[in-house]
Amino acid sequence: LRIGKILRFGGGPGGGPPDLRASFEIYNLFNANAVSRERSGLSGAYLQPIGLQPGRLFKVAFQFNY
Repeated sequence: LRIGKILRFGGGPGGGPPDLRASFEIYNLFNANAVSRERSGLSGAYLQPIGLQPGRLFKVAFQFNY
């Protein structure tokens, strides 16, 4: 999921108007936590999850063009 907005400012000499691009992104929005590693010994904890991948990550970004 990505949401973005472009904000334009007044024009400068010799070029187009500068702008600011802001965005907010969410990765794996609908995914659950996935198991990445499991115990593989002969103990009572066989196949017990020891590593989980995060289900949701987000990023906030800004870009200024002039």
